Amino acid sequence: MGEGARYKEITLEHTAGILDSLLRGGLEDWIDSLTGFRVPKAIRTVDDIYLHPEKLYSREEFEERQKKLNRLRREAIEKIGDALHPNVRNVFS
Repeated sequence: MGEGARYKEITLEHTAGILDSLLRGGLEDWIDSLTGFRVPKAIRTVDDIYLHPEKLYSREEFEERQKKLNRLRREAIEKIGDALHPNVRNVFS
């Protein structure tokens, strides 16, 4: 996640921590993220920068990057077409 000096690697330990919290019912407080998704407010073993990538950038830079990412997602979904379930396709519309 991120690029260059802001790059943060999501490690196996992060993944294990997320799964552990999920299986133990530790993901209770979900919030709306600037990414357009609902994310856990916190995960006990994972730095919140991984849940909130908007903290890596200024607000203006993050919004610009998010718009570009959304455009790329829409283009990829359009290529898949009707083979993709409408509920999945509509997440990025």
